[in-house]
Amino acid sequence: MHRLELVRALREGGGLSIAAIAGTLAAMDRPVGEPGTEYLTTAVAALSDPVDRDQAKTASHDAAARQVDELLDHLGWDVDPASPGHDDLAAAVAAIHRFLPRLISSPQQLRPYADAVRGLADIEIPDGYDPTSEPENVLRYSVLGTVLFEPVLLALRKLAHVDRIRDLGKRS
Repeated sequence: MHRLELVRALREGGGLSIAAIAGTLAAMDRPVGEPGTEYLTTAVAALSDPVDRDQAKTASHDAAARQVDELLDHLGWDVDPASPGHDDLAAAVAAIHRFLPRLISSPQQLRPYADAVRGLADIEIPDGYDPTSEPENVLRYSVLGTVLFEPVLLALRKLAHVDRIRDLGKRS
């Protein structure tokens, strides 16, 4: 896939902003570390906008980040605080704590979500996948897979919620 096609897929298929696309392309153009791991992490990380938090929210975000670290440690996932999604998850957990304060009292309550998405990752990135071969193709696959499947997951989750609510309504 040529660069213009990649930009088009990221913009039209994934709805990314021009700034996010530019950041992703810049990350893809400067390999860092091992081609299949840190290089890939850098490119996928460019897909996330930096978490914007003001001073008043710093303590709650930091507490949520500690919960995320505890969860990831318990899961045994090979990620670090700079990995794609870490700040996104911490910001989401902080928002849940703020607006639905009693919903999550322990990071272990996120385990079912983690198990579900890990199962999806295992499907999307099969055992035979070699992240060290042809780094440019690996990046395109990973970046596009992340961008194009996120809306699928969100849409299916919304539909499942509607189905669940209707199912519960039938039981009343």
